[in-house]
Amino acid sequence: MGACAMMAALLAQLCGAAAVLSLGQVNPPPPPPPPGAPCDLAACTCGGVSLAGLKARGVVEFGPDGEGYSYKLSFCGGIPAASLPTGCQQYAEHPAAVKFKADNLADCIEVGSVGPCSKGSCGMTGVKTPTGVDVTYTYTNGCTNTFSISLSPGNAAAPGAVTSNECSYSTTWSALGPPPAQVRCVNNTCVPAPVGAPGMDNATCAKACGPVSACALALLRDCGATRAKGGDAACMYCAGAHQAELHAAGCAPSAIAGFCSAAPAPPAPPPPVECSAKGSCFNISGAHNYHPTVPSGTDLNGQYAKTAQPCNGKDVWQKGGGGGPVLFYDGDGGDVWFVGPSERATDCSVAYGNYLWSGEGSCPSSPDGAGCARKWQEDSSSGGRPNPALRVVASGGR
Repeated sequence: MGACAMMAALLAQLCGAAAVLSLGQVNPPPPPPPPGAPCDLAACTCGGVSLAGLKARGVVEFGPDGEGYSYKLSFCGGIPAASLPTGCQQYAEHPAAVKFKADNLADCIEVGSVGPCSKGSCGMTGVKTPTGVDVTYTYTNGCTNTFSISLSPGNAAAPGAVTSNECSYSTTWSALGPPPAQVRCVNNTCVPAPVGAPGMDNATCAKACGPVSACALALLRDCGATRAKGGDAACMYCAGAHQAELHAAGCAPSAIAGFCSAAPAPPAPPPPVECSAKGSCFNISGAHNYHPTVPSGTDLNGQYAKTAQPCNGKDVWQKGGGGGPVLFYDGDGGDVWFVGPSERATDCSVAYGNYLWSGEGSCPSSPDGAGCARKWQEDSSSGGRPNPALRVVASGGR
């Protein structure tokens, strides 16, 4: 072969290789589509599995992960703007999964959407599994973000730890069952409660109910009394006045709104009390309301009317109707009378959490018996306090 022919063949080989290399750089393979079929957002099903129970839980917050990011997640709908961290409020596109720093809400990234989106892969898809369903949220912004959650039967309160690899996030949640009951701590007991009413926090109850969050404690400290007295609007105004403290405690706008919306409605006036019959009513005076679990705004002093439910073989008296404190007898541990919270009208318990008691006195026939006069005590966080000024006097007919 001549020199010119050899040179031409060499150039052709070089040019072909360059062309192949160039084509490889210009046309990268597209990202794989998200697994599964699109979820039915209206019916809230993915892979034929109903997620209606998870949708009913609203926005779920959990974390943090190993890098300090917490997460918010919603099912079959976008996270409301009021529940988004500030860094995601302006640019998010129907966000259903976001990650953020609790101590810097401006640091927020959308990692999954229910769609539609302006570009790239986007939406919520699902694949049925032998034990439940795998759900994937996708959102494209710079890279194709995917947030995958493997759902199985159970009623765990929140998803497990999130693992991540660049633009991919995954976690598990045993939650395809009835949601766990909302509870709060009252007198060392877990009792049903609405969202935003965590109750008193103490070590014994925290082991059973779980610890109260720093945000809830801050809200109770700064605005609990305002909420009890002034309702929703007054509570929100209080939260605005304490914005810096609540932000430092990790309170999101949704947590503040939920706390304030749980404000109780103004109580109905108590029904008229008939005290003409003997033993139908007792009047308590001189109490200082020392006990830390006495509800805000409750005064133990006043008139107690007889109820239809006895305790330990004796009559029971209650102030102000069904929600007021209760005067009842302990026939099991001694000839002692107590004043305790409203639930004592039915459970007759002498456990920790009662407010007043007849001390070392003995008056088994009646709480105003001579054997208990000037011997009544008030319970407090540090134990019983004798209160000779405390009086329990029958106010019914003789």
